[in-house]
Amino acid sequence: MSKPKLSPFSLFLGAIFGWLALILEFAVWGFVIPHPYPIGPEIGPVASFIVFSIILSVQFIIEFGIVAIPSQLFLRPLLGPFSSWVWGLVGAALFALSIPIWSILLLHMHFHDIVFLAVLALVPGFIAFAFPDWRCRVT
Repeated sequence: MSKPKLSPFSLFLGAIFGWLALILEFAVWGFVIPHPYPIGPEIGPVASFIVFSIILSVQFIIEFGIVAIPSQLFLRPLLGPFSSWVWGLVGAALFALSIPIWSILLLHMHFHDIVFLAVLALVPGFIAFAFPDWRCRVT
């Protein structure tokens, strides 16, 4: 039994849900989890959430274009039909492992920021890779 091909629409939905997960994670970290210091004291917590959400969104769009689309189009046919969980774990690993590369390219080498962003990238990477596969199995 052949597996249905991924449609561009399912990749787009995977990107949207992955991005929403990223923004939700960041909102929970920024507004729900207590911090010993104020976040963005110069402009306030809401404005700094908006600014950093825009930065994370641009990074996610670039990341999705560089990592997820080629992986979904070229790795999936080479590796064969794995479950959605496996593809989600592959996506989580690829998104998290790309954070040190981003830090080198942007000349930002603080270890605690790299770890925080790598952990933040796990869930969107998982969703962006697992959702298109899950949608193909359901439809």
